Parts: sequence; C-alpha cells; structure tokens
Amino acid sequence: MRTILAWALVFSMFFMVACESSMSRDLARKRHAVSLLEHARSVHWGRDWDEVISLSTQAIEADPTNPWTYSMRGAAHNALGNYREAIRDLNAALEISPDYAPAYINKAISFLRLGDLPIARMNADEALVLDRGNLTVLMTAAEVYSSSGDVDTACMLLEEAVDRGFEDFEVIRSRESFRELFYSECFTRVHRSSHAHPPDSP
Repeated sequence: MRTILAWALVFSMFFMVACESSMSRDLARKRHAVSLLEHARSVHWGRDWDEVISLSTQAIEADPTNPWTYSMRGAAHNALGNYREAIRDLNAALEISPDYAPAYINKAISFLRLGDLPIARMNADEALVLDRGNLTVLMTAAEVYSSSGDVDTACMLLEEAVDRGFEDFEVIRSRESFRELFYSECFTRVHRSSHAHPPDSP
C-alpha cells in the first residue's frame, strides 16, 4: 500500500511539473506573439505591407487564438489588393471573436473593392452596431454607402464622423468610391460647417 501511495505521489508531482512546464511554454509563445504583433503594428504605420504579413504570420504560428493578428494580416492583404486572402483572414478572426468590429470593417473594404456592395454593406452595418464611435468604422461605412448610391446614409455617417473629429476631407475628394458623396449638397454643407479648407474637385 505504501508503495502504491508513493508511486501515486510521484506521478502527481510529475503531472504538476508537466502542467506547469506546458503553461510556461504557452505563456512564452503568447508573449512572443504579442511582441511580433506590436512590431507588425509599428511596421503597419510605415505601410510595409509585406513585412506586416510576415510578422503577423509568425505571430499566428506562435499564438493562433488572437483575432487581432488575423485582422492585422487581413488589413495588409487589403492594402496589397489581395482581397480573397484578406477575407479568409478576417473570417478566421471572427471565428475566434464574433464581435470583433475591425474584422467586419476590413471585410467591408474587401467586398467593396471586389464590387460586392450588398455584402460590403452587411459587414459595414455589423461594424457600426459593434463600434459606431470609431472614425474608421464610420468613414468606411460612409464609403460603402456612397458607392452604393445611398448618399443620405453616407452623409449621415460623415456628419457623425465630423462630430467625432474627422477632418481629412481630402480622402473623400481623392477616392472614386466617395464620388456620389463628394458631389452631394450634403457634403458641401457638412464641409462648410466644419470650417475646413475646401478641397478641389476631383
């Protein structure tokens, strides 16, 4: 009996050590993934999209449970015009976190660029429900609605964005997808009320 108890104690101690070792390895991998992701984020601002994809891929390999990593790589794919690859990554992010607004708004961009406006609007609407106070969400949704010809909704979203501090009217002038909004009376009114310098016509 004592022998059995001794072996049971040894096994229990071995199991605890193994669990602690596994937890330590998991924690180390997650920390490494976060470090890679932070690096990818800094590179993102420099628009080195290939490097963002490389770093995000390494982060996913280290920790495949973080939706931010997939969304970061998806945004980089969007920037490079790899819209199908972007959608795959953004769907992966949403499988992990179904309420992750950045994935929905990046999917809206993917489908907008692919010309699938109904799906783009569906994703933009979902992002608005989840994070309407986000300027990127508001202006991407405005772009989608402008492309769809729904200038009233696009203008309403622009007004909300201006109320929250948006002032980069040049982006509206420069993008064809904002054309309907740019030439609307509503845009002229909102732009004047913002006291910004009027942009030239495209």
